[in-house]
Amino acid sequence: DKLASTVCTACAVGKVQPDTGKSTCVSCSAGSAIGAVGQAVCVQCDPGTFSNTTGLEACLSCPIGKYSVKNPDTTGAQSCTSCPVGRFSAAVGQPSCLKCDMGSYAA
Repeated sequence: DKLASTVCTACAVGKVQPDTGKSTCVSCSAGSAIGAVGQAVCVQCDPGTFSNTTGLEACLSCPIGKYSVKNPDTTGAQSCTSCPVGRFSAAVGQPSCLKCDMGSYAA
């Protein structure tokens, strides 16, 4: 026999439940995360961050030399992209790469 429920349990970080009357929570998909308990929806990763797996508490920052953008038709970045030739990123978590100044280059 299953014990009768007397309380509802909040979804853990990295998991949500967007509907009422359910018996489990679902992990946030790649490209999103949630860092609070008891949430109904996951948050899309901001530009400069990514989530390459499910159930993350927070999106990860893109490393130096890479960037990410948020596309309106997706759940957020699932990976970071290397800066193209002639552009650079000197800090983590960048939403774009900068053009090299005159007199300099990036291969």
